[in-house]
Amino acid sequence: DGVLPAGDVLAGLQLTGFFLDRGLRPVLHDKPLPEARARLVDLLSRPA
Repeated sequence: DGVLPAGDVLAGLQLTGFFLDRGLRPVLHDKPLPEARARLVDLLSRPA
């Protein structure tokens, strides 16, 4: 039905964040990933 549980979305964001951090950090000269992404991960991490 096209609905993803928040836990699945969070797991996907955490997994991609791992690879973005490893692959993009050198290119971004150690700047952090966008704050909006961190806020979304934080929001999805909160208990329902």
